[in-house]
Amino acid sequence: MTSKMLQERFSSLGLINIEKDINIDTVSVLNDFAKLNRRINLI
Repeated sequence: MTSKMLQERFSSLGLINIEKDINIDTVSVLNDFAKLNRRINLI
């Protein structure tokens, strides 16, 4: 169990390290989310 958790942590750390080199336009991302329908249908 603990080795699986350690493997998942190392995988996540590896992804974080890889993704830090990617430039993301945060304004564009926020604008895309702002355009989405945020209503929740409860019925």
